[in-house]
Amino acid sequence: MKNILLPTDFSDNSINAINYAIDLFYNKECSFHILNVQKQSDFVLDDFMTESSNTTVHNTIAKDNKTKLKEFAENIKKEHPNKELDFNLLFDFDNLIHAIKEAISYKNIDLIIMGSNGATGTREIIFGSNTLNVIRKVNCPVLVIPENYKFKKVNSILFSSEDCKAYTKQNTKLLQDLVKENKATLSVADVSFLSKNTSEKSFLDNIFDVKYNYFKIKDVPESMAVRTIIQLFNYEIYALFINTEFTFLDRFLYTSKNQEISYKTKIPLLVLRE
Repeated sequence: MKNILLPTDFSDNSINAINYAIDLFYNKECSFHILNVQKQSDFVLDDFMTESSNTTVHNTIAKDNKTKLKEFAENIKKEHPNKELDFNLLFDFDNLIHAIKEAISYKNIDLIIMGSNGATGTREIIFGSNTLNVIRKVNCPVLVIPENYKFKKVNSILFSSEDCKAYTKQNTKLLQDLVKENKATLSVADVSFLSKNTSEKSFLDNIFDVKYNYFKIKDVPESMAVRTIIQLFNYEIYALFINTEFTFLDRFLYTSKNQEISYKTKIPLLVLRE
């Protein structure tokens, strides 16, 4: 059984990501954990003014947020009347990253699914500062759902492979499970700067238990090649693997001149970790 973590700030974007998760794992053995996090810095004067004499600000806000979280989950269930959904509701006073790390540890989380937009008012608004921080700082696979993207049956997945030395059966298991469970076609694009006579395919053959189509990209910048492939073919998920250096992720997400995010994801992005 997979444990899926669904962070939410009660926004339409997070609702859309949760709806996608439910459709993706429909009729599959999994448990959904919905997490809402309240930052201490979000307290405002009204919180203190409305506090009764026999309680604390923390208790008051926690009670309100837990009630809101329960109502939120009930509304999600109403949107899926034909599906039996059992949500585990999590609330925490913390920063988002620490709260997610704790949930991963205590709930044995296999995958985080969240929307592409995070906090607004930053230069990272295209991808979302919260989402990017989770990708960078949390050692767990993340599936990023574009804003307003509606679920489509997963028939084909693109996986770009830059350096397969860190791949194992375990850290690619989620990708392989998605291929198997959806009976999808897997395409592997080798975008690494290796010699012309060197191929990752022989290594991948020992890692993957699923069939896949393999092609090597030469003499084209990796990020440009991947973007072009995504635009030309009807993939439902794009997957990539990042290590602690984030080399390919940085080249894929950022422009070289101003370091602003330039990737406007049109399909869900699965980020695998070491």
